[in-house]
Amino acid sequence: MKRSWKLWLLIVFFFWVAVKTGSSIYRPEQVADFTLLSSLGFGVMFYMLNIPIAAMELATAYLLFSKKAKAFVFGYIACALEVFNGIIVTVVSMMNSDKLKEIYVAIREARGIPAKAQDFGFLMTPMGMASMLFIYILFYIAIILALKKVKKELVR
Repeated sequence: MKRSWKLWLLIVFFFWVAVKTGSSIYRPEQVADFTLLSSLGFGVMFYMLNIPIAAMELATAYLLFSKKAKAFVFGYIACALEVFNGIIVTVVSMMNSDKLKEIYVAIREARGIPAKAQDFGFLMTPMGMASMLFIYILFYIAIILALKKVKKELVR
């Protein structure tokens, strides 16, 4: 049976996020989440959250490519872990928004991009962070719905 474009899209998505998460694990100093958590003494939490996420996303991509039914369970777990990670990091960020602004400025300047704390405006306010989290959760709900739709197509 030929793979549908929806299945290919999910395979590419899960592979891409696995690589992106793996990259952040490999180079954590370039990631604001790690810098914030480690500045608060919770650097190991970054690894505890992201290593399982990367593993589940990579497993999902592989199992989807192999058309294995287990792929969907792995995909649902990966999405749940991503949302859990997003909630944890957002709550910590909301409690330390001034420190987060400093971290963003430092990371951008290290990349050669000029930045000032006031450049981030609404994004670094609690309402801005809550809005981004809401969009993030909606996105992963859409991924879960896409997984369910592809599962119906494969199981037929």
